[in-house]
Amino acid sequence: TTINYEYENNIFLKLNRQALANAQGQHLPFSINLRADTLLTREQLFYIYDTALSRNRDDWQQVEEAILYYQSNLKNSLYNSFMLTAKAFLYYNAGEVNQAFRTLDSVIASNISASGFPYYVKAIWAYDQGQSELTVESINNARKRGNDEAPLLDFMEQLKLVSNFNQKADIGQLMVDLNGEKASLSEEEYEMKLKQISGTNAFDVSTTLRAIELLNNTEEKYNLLRDALEVNDRSAELWEAYVLACAQNNFRVFGETALERLATLVDTKKLEEVTKEFKRILEEKRQLQIR
Repeated sequence: TTINYEYENNIFLKLNRQALANAQGQHLPFSINLRADTLLTREQLFYIYDTALSRNRDDWQQVEEAILYYQSNLKNSLYNSFMLTAKAFLYYNAGEVNQAFRTLDSVIASNISASGFPYYVKAIWAYDQGQSELTVESINNARKRGNDEAPLLDFMEQLKLVSNFNQKADIGQLMVDLNGEKASLSEEEYEMKLKQISGTNAFDVSTTLRAIELLNNTEEKYNLLRDALEVNDRSAELWEAYVLACAQNNFRVFGETALERLATLVDTKKLEEVTKEFKRILEEKRQLQIR
């Protein structure tokens, strides 16, 4: 078969081989001769895209570098939506879920009227991450943008058969692995890995919060929580942590705005508890400034 041919440096052969490898669930190393003039050819674009679709790539960062290389030339802007979509798939297949969703949202924002396909992809990913509301919302948005293709309709039919929705995001093993190697890491290395974990998948709220809570810098905690909410803004736990991080950094206005959002996600008793703690921290900060 094509898969078993000697790996030749021919873009047409590599393109066909990668597509076949994807269909057969096989892995091929990524290899591309980047053009010195940084002008992207359609053949290289399709090869990069097909490579990004393959799962569990150890060399995914090489593919990312190729995309960034060609994105640096404005003359390739004609292909920008295609390259962004490839990058989104690349991140998702590499487990970089936050980056994947942000990138997919960039694809959607770049041409909202033609966003039927990326919304379909978002629906599948949201389902995969245990986000039922986001799944339905994304399906509706896909259909509003004219996506009535068979894959979306088939996905909708499959959802009707789901009787026990138990999908959930889980990157807990990353924390287990980090705890196992903690003794061999410097404090700086340990915190760097905590930040990496906290920025990986905001749909695993417990692991994200656990990683952030172990950090010492309050401003970094705030920034990481803000970034997490860009991806998962339906989590009451993330909003609560963000409100308190606002208080820790004396960001009163941001915190008060966040409390308004939290009010739509929790009951009155919980909101009162968080508001009380928010005000307590702010008052504590004020007293320290007076001293």
